[in-house]
Amino acid sequence: MIDRQRMPPVWLSLLLGLWLPLLMQAQPTISYIIPDIGAPGMNTYVEIIAPVNSPGSFDPGSGQSGVLPLSELSIDLVNPADSQRVVISPGAVSWDGRLIGCQFFVHPDATTGPVPFRVRVNGANSNVDTFFILRPQSLPIGANSGVLGSGGPWGTRSKRGAMIVDSLILGAGSFSVARTDTDPTTPGNQGYL
Repeated sequence: MIDRQRMPPVWLSLLLGLWLPLLMQAQPTISYIIPDIGAPGMNTYVEIIAPVNSPGSFDPGSGQSGVLPLSELSIDLVNPADSQRVVISPGAVSWDGRLIGCQFFVHPDATTGPVPFRVRVNGANSNVDTFFILRPQSLPIGANSGVLGSGGPWGTRSKRGAMIVDSLILGAGSFSVARTDTDPTTPGNQGYL
């Protein structure tokens, strides 16, 4: 037998049924971005990646992949003045809502330095991650061997393992890429990215 005095009113059941899923939606989380650098005048395709065990992290609830309306998903600059340095395209969501692909367009006269940003999904903000604007590195021309990204004349890699060089002309010989961990604060060896 149903005790009607202990049952919630119908309107409360409807309200909870409609709003509870929205309230329980997890905050979008950025695990890392790759690549994490660009140079003035450069267009960089960037992937923003959620934790592997968080499907739907960047899904605004529509369950659709592809480019979504800015009202549902956007990549926002933390410092509005950075909009004079970088323009970010709308994001295309894939991998069950765990990956956003977008373009970072760096203005040709942009100053170098960090560009903090976050992802906004249906009004909920993610943690902040950082894209860096830097000048291309010069590497030795015509060398016969070396370890790219190992420092000194061979340049350095970003936290996510990327390098931007003004030119890369290598001679016949043996070359490799440094596998030193580029971000010891992140679990795993980021040198393998």
